[in-house]
Amino acid sequence: MLVLVGGQQALGHARILAGHIPLGMAIFGTAAALTCWAFTYQPRPRPVPEEGR
Repeated sequence: MLVLVGGQQALGHARILAGHIPLGMAIFGTAAALTCWAFTYQPRPRPVPEEGR
């Protein structure tokens, strides 16, 4: 994400809107997906080893 945002800034400063706008939408979509994943992720519980085996 850090590299993509750097590219986004460079495209914006160079006024290359054909790359700036789609990259901005991709960054926003990725950030939204990562946020949803962070708040909904539920790791599976570790299996408990059986005693006596």
